[in-house]
Amino acid sequence: MLPEVSAALAILVDDIEVLLTFADGRDAAALNWRPAPGANSLIALATHTVGAAEQALITNLCDARPTERDRDAELATQGDSLEELRAHWDGLRHELAAALERVSAARLDATIHHPRLGDMSGHTLLLTALTHAREHLAHAGLTAQLLDARA
Repeated sequence: MLPEVSAALAILVDDIEVLLTFADGRDAAALNWRPAPGANSLIALATHTVGAAEQALITNLCDARPTERDRDAELATQGDSLEELRAHWDGLRHELAAALERVSAARLDATIHHPRLGDMSGHTLLLTALTHAREHLAHAGLTAQLLDARA
């Protein structure tokens, strides 16, 4: 695996794991709590972050397989537990490692189309996936702190 891709994968996996940890062990009310109108719940942030990473990397960067996702539905997600999302992430994490192993320097230099963000290099797409996950990790951390302050 290219060193920059390996580093990106390690950061992404760590960020998503920490994000999921903010939601682990919480009941349905806590998972679905939104700190303000228009803000996102922990379960919505987790679902959206995993879905966005899957699309950006598996589909767009790696061209490994198509993904179907509905961003608005991800951000409206409600649920009783993270069990289903955790199971999906556990498989996806391994799939990401295998798919990213095959990313070449030429692919990183190539222009890749993202359906929502438009055309960009593979390098930019990889960085965009990382910064997007980190942004939502910060949102989830703040949401968890606000949720805990209510207790």
